[in-house]
Amino acid sequence: MKAVLICPSERPAPKSFARKSSFVLLPILGRNILHYWLSHLAAQGAKQVTILADDRPEAIRAYVGSGCRWGLQVEVIPETHELTIDEARQKYRGDESSGWLSAPHDVLVLDHLPSLSKRPLSNNYSEWFQTLVAWMQYAQTPDRIGMREIQPGIWAGLRTRISPAAELKAPCWIGEDVQIGPHAVVGPMAILEDRVVVDTGALVSHTWIGPDTYTGEFTALMNSMAWGETLVNWELGSSIQVPDSFLLCSLQNKEPGVVRVSWTSRFLALLALLVTMPFALLAISKAMLRNQRPFRTFVGVRPGGSGGDTFTYYELTQASVWFARWPQIWDIAAGRMDWVGNRPLTPQQAEELLTEFERQWLARAPGLVSLGDTKGTLNQFNDEARAHASYYTATRTLWLDLSVLADAVVAWMLGDYTPRLSDKLTVSVRSIIAAAERIHIWTFKT
Repeated sequence: MKAVLICPSERPAPKSFARKSSFVLLPILGRNILHYWLSHLAAQGAKQVTILADDRPEAIRAYVGSGCRWGLQVEVIPETHELTIDEARQKYRGDESSGWLSAPHDVLVLDHLPSLSKRPLSNNYSEWFQTLVAWMQYAQTPDRIGMREIQPGIWAGLRTRISPAAELKAPCWIGEDVQIGPHAVVGPMAILEDRVVVDTGALVSHTWIGPDTYTGEFTALMNSMAWGETLVNWELGSSIQVPDSFLLCSLQNKEPGVVRVSWTSRFLALLALLVTMPFALLAISKAMLRNQRPFRTFVGVRPGGSGGDTFTYYELTQASVWFARWPQIWDIAAGRMDWVGNRPLTPQQAEELLTEFERQWLARAPGLVSLGDTKGTLNQFNDEARAHASYYTATRTLWLDLSVLADAVVAWMLGDYTPRLSDKLTVSVRSIIAAAERIHIWTFKT
C-alpha cells in the first residue's frame, strides 16, 4: 500500500524556531511529526511512502533514510513549493485505483498529529502548545523504550536525574537525559524535551522547553516555549532572544572549544610559577629522597577533539591534591590550558560522554581548576562532575571564573575541600541578579 505525505512550508507557528529545524522535524515529546506519521502509516498497512518537501529536503532525507526503521520504503522528493492535496494526488497517484491507502489517508498534509486532526499545529503558538499537551496520552508508542510514569500523570525518560528536593506537578512530560535541580518546580503542563537542564529554584509551568536547553537558577518560565536562547510567549505570540546565558541558553556545542589564553593570563602564570617555585622544589626533593619520580604523566583530550586528539600534562608526585597540579601552570603560560575550565579527560573517559549534554565537558578549554573542583567533585568523573562541567560550559562568565579561582585558593590554603566563605557572597549576588531577571521575564509574560 502506498501513501504520500506533504511537508508544510512556512507556517505562523512555530516561526521563531524555523531556523533550527524544518516544520516536520521539530521536536515533539522526544520525536517529531514525521516520525509519528510514518509510525501511524506503518500500522495502517502502508509499505511505500513518498514525502514531498520544499523546506530542507536534504535534512528530511537524512532523518528518514530508507525508512527501514518503520518497516517502510520511503522516498523524499524535493518540490519547489507546497502542493495541495489534489495536486499531489493527481501528480503522484494519477488514475491508479489499487495499491493505495483509501482516501483521505492516501495523501496527507503534515500540519497535525495522527488522531488529533481537529487540533492543528500550524496556526499559532497557543494551538501548538495545547496540541503538545493533548499528545501526552498518545506519545507512549511501542518503540519508545524506557519512558515510565514515575507518578500519576508524570512521565520521565531514560537517564533522567531529578533532585529529591524538586517538585513535580502533573501533567508533566520529562524526556531523556534531563536534569532537574533542587527546589525546582516543574509543572503543571510542562514538557521538557531531551537533554534539558533545569537548575536550582527554577519554575517551569505551562511551558515547553526544547532539547539541549539550559534553564538557569531561579528562572521562571510560564506560558512559554523556550528553545536555546529563543523564548516565546504562546499566549501573545511574542518572542525574544534572551541575551543572558545564566538565564536561558543552548547547551549544544556551536564550535570546537579551542584554547584561547590571553597574554595577561600567561604573564600571571609565569609570575605564579616564580612565586611558588620554592614549594614545588620541596615537593620534587621529597619525591627524589623517597626514590620516586617527581612527576606523574597524564594524557588528556583536547577541547572539541576526539579520543585521538590528545596532549600531555603533568602533576607532582609528592604534593597535596591541589598543589599537585603546579606543573600545569606552565601549560597556561604556554597557551595549552586556562586558569579556569573543565578538567582534562583521558581518551577512555571522553568515550563515556555519550550524550550531547555530557560532551559539553569537551566544549571548553581545559583548566587548572574547574567548577566541579570547588563543588565537591575534586578529581572525580561522575554524574555530578559532568553536570558541573556542562553547567560551566553554558554559563561561563568572568564573575564565575573569579569565584572558582577564589574558592580554589581558599581550599588549597586549608589543605582540602571545605565549604567556601565566598559561596555566601556568590549566592547572594546571584540571587539579586536572578530576582531582577525573573521580574524581567514575568514582565515579558504579562
